[in-house]
Amino acid sequence: MASSSSIEELESSYKKALKSLEGEKRAAIKKAKGMKGKKGKEALVLVEREFTEKLKALETAQEENLAALYVGSIKVSVDLENNTEIDMAANSEPVVFDKEKMARERKLAKAKKEKRTAKRKGGTDPPTD
Repeated sequence: MASSSSIEELESSYKKALKSLEGEKRAAIKKAKGMKGKKGKEALVLVEREFTEKLKALETAQEENLAALYVGSIKVSVDLENNTEIDMAANSEPVVFDKEKMARERKLAKAKKEKRTAKRKGGTDPPTD
């Protein structure tokens, strides 16, 4: 398994980069707000868009780095006959993932979320008078 110190180092460097990015964003927003009128509004939108893209890139890089740490420590085998995956981590019991069951659970969770959202918005459900 990936060593905890390397994971901690990766997390630490990610937090530093995130903090630095937030500082840069605050400075850029302050500068954009200093501009007046339409150009100021356009500059603010551009700054927001730019830093949203930078944040996504930073998060993607973090995910890739974490995945790279685990690649050597995890062995996954696929049982095509039963449509399942077996995840074998070093020194652990196999964990079996049933793809069809997971898909059903995601669909059910999505339906519940949509129902809650509809209720909050006044809903499309008929009144129960």
